[in-house]
Amino acid sequence: MKTTVPGPTYREMLHPESLRACAGELDPANLFNITWRGPGREIRHIVLPRELTGVRANIVVLVGRHFPSGSHKVGPAYTTLMEGELSGEIDPSVNTVIGPSTGNFGIGTAYVSRLKGYPAIVIMPEGMSKERYARIRQYSGALDLTPGSESDVILVLERTEHYKKDPKNKVLAQFELLPNYRFHRYVTGRSVLEAGEGLWIKPCEAVHTFFMNFPIDLVYLDQQHRIRKVRKSVPAWRLSACLSASSVLELPSGCIEATQSRRGDKLEFSSNAGLSADGALCEHA
Repeated sequence: MKTTVPGPTYREMLHPESLRACAGELDPANLFNITWRGPGREIRHIVLPRELTGVRANIVVLVGRHFPSGSHKVGPAYTTLMEGELSGEIDPSVNTVIGPSTGNFGIGTAYVSRLKGYPAIVIMPEGMSKERYARIRQYSGALDLTPGSESDVILVLERTEHYKKDPKNKVLAQFELLPNYRFHRYVTGRSVLEAGEGLWIKPCEAVHTFFMNFPIDLVYLDQQHRIRKVRKSVPAWRLSACLSASSVLELPSGCIEATQSRRGDKLEFSSNAGLSADGALCEHA
């Protein structure tokens, strides 16, 4: 019986103490780097400009290219294998992992299987990109190609039924198994919420960024919630003040630029529970 390769819990993927230094892409320690966070513990994201989106709400886009293998689908693939191991349903000395996919999930399946010591077969349409096939083979995944392209995914599912006949094959069907949803609800969902969160400090007219690991935006407000001063991407070990302010919003770096907030704008805060300060509506002067 092979020893199970350890990996992070859901909480550790959401709140890793630090990113692991690894000997290379195929170092199993990379499993502990399955997270949306960067080295400074910030959520890797961008806020789309309102000139692009045409809406007043902030639209947050998480950046997944820094995940091990370059695909955030390593998250659902890992959690499905991890829960299967904990329940005793999957064993690297017995089982072969089957990953039906049209691309990224297949890459994630092959990568995580390689790190955890499983043989893997990825079922994909034959009309997908050569780069995807190369990445899967790079991680020792075998390919079983079905006719057609992404629109012919039904043929992939039919081929999957063939593999289910052998009990040694464990199918990672991402849309059927709950670990996929648990990863995105707990890790991805909470990361999105944190990326859009802000801290509203009142009363306050001055702040510092001592001991912080990442820059922040500062918005100073008067008692009518009108902006008196903004400071973008304030780095660590700085002092900032605005004597005419009665409160301060501390926001993720980039929020001021994305919302085009400026002196004289008035903010409106919703009373809905759980709405972050960054979700406040901004009325331009």
